[in-house]
Amino acid sequence: MNSASDLPRTRSFSTLLCLLLLLCALPHLAVGQSPQAVTNQPSQLKPLALPQLYWAFLSYQNHLDTLATELEAKGKDASWVRNDLQTRLGFSDADYAPIRTSSQRLTTKIAVLSRQVKKIRSTGNSATGSDQANALTALTKQRQTDVDNEIYILSQSFSPQNKEAFEAFITKFFAPKKIAFRAPAHSGLASGEAVQK
Repeated sequence: MNSASDLPRTRSFSTLLCLLLLLCALPHLAVGQSPQAVTNQPSQLKPLALPQLYWAFLSYQNHLDTLATELEAKGKDASWVRNDLQTRLGFSDADYAPIRTSSQRLTTKIAVLSRQVKKIRSTGNSATGSDQANALTALTKQRQTDVDNEIYILSQSFSPQNKEAFEAFITKFFAPKKIAFRAPAHSGLASGEAVQK
C-alpha cells in the first residue's frame, strides 16, 4: 500500500506533469516573437497530438519506475507505484515490457538534449544570437525525431489490439478537462473562464 509520506512526492510530480503537458500544448514562439502575440489568440483547450501523448506517458512511466526503485531501496513495497499505469491499461508484464524499455530509452535521450539546451541558454544573448537560435532549433528537431523514432519502435512491438488500446488510453488519460472557477477580481480573467485541469 502507499504510505502517506510518498503522497506529497507523487502530487509534486503530478503538478510537474501537468506543467509539462501545458508546455507541450502551448504554441511554439518563433525567435523574437513577442509573448503578447500569443496572449491575443483565442483561449481554447485542445487535445495534445499523439506524439506529445506518447512522450508524456513514457516520461510519466519512467518517473514511476524511478520512484518505485527509490522506495524499494528504503525497504518499502512500491509495486503499486511501478505498476499503476500497467494495471489501468490491463496489460500483462510481457505486453508492458516494451513500454518500460521505451520510457527509459526516451527519457535518457531527452535528458541529454535538455542538458544541451541548458548549456546553450546559459551562454546568454551574445553576438552569436542567431547561432544560438539555430542550435536550439536543431535540438528541438532532434527531440521530435527521438520521440517519433520511439513511437515507431514501440508501435512495432504492439499487437494491433494493444496499440489501439494503448492509444485510446493515453488519449483519455491526458484529455483536456475544463473546470469552472471564480477568478479573483485582480487576476484579469473573467469569472467562470475554463482552465485546464
